Amino acid sequence: MSSILLFKPKNNITNKLVELSSLEKITNVFFNQKRKIIKKPMSKLFKNPDLVARKIGIKLSIRPENINESQFFKLSQIFEEQL
Repeated sequence: MSSILLFKPKNNITNKLVELSSLEKITNVFFNQKRKIIKKPMSKLFKNPDLVARKIGIKLSIRPENINESQFFKLSQIFEEQL
C-alpha cells in the first residue's frame, strides 16, 4: 500500500515556515524508506529525536503517514531552529 500526502494552501495559516525547503527535506527523509517507522529518519534530522517527538506529541514507533500536517509544520519549525 502506498501513501500520498496532499498539502493544500489555507487562508488562515497558524503554522508559518521560514523555508519551504525544510518541509520538503523532512518529508523526503521520512518517505524515502518503505514501510518504516520514523525512529531512524528522526535520528538523521535531529540531534535529540526523543525530545522533538515529545514536543510535538508523537511516538517514534509510528509511520510517517500517521503524522498530521500540523505536526509536520512543527517538525519543520524545529528543524529550522537547529540550523
